Amino acid sequence: MYIGLLPIGSVVRLRGEESSFMVVGYFSVQNSKPDYVWDYVGVLFPQGCLDTTQTYAFDKEQIEEIQYIGYEDEEQNQFIMELNINEQAIKSQFQDTQEKGGV
Repeated sequence: MYIGLLPIGSVVRLRGEESSFMVVGYFSVQNSKPDYVWDYVGVLFPQGCLDTTQTYAFDKEQIEEIQYIGYEDEEQNQFIMELNINEQAIKSQFQDTQEKGGV
């Protein structure tokens, strides 16, 4: 099992889904659930982003299988380390902003 957030470009299969998804971002907020911060934003794999309405938000706990781990280098490792260390603060900051009517 992978510890922490997966790198951009990682491909996963989620519980209950037939399609695979490629990770394209982190800590996403979706219109369908505006008061929640998802761990990942992804696109269908291998199709990719056909238009901006076709992104999917999901959490670490939904990942059933890691099919491919994306590109890793020193810059990416540092970035992921900072996100992992500050995950709760980032999510809390967004939720505090939402409660005050911002964003």
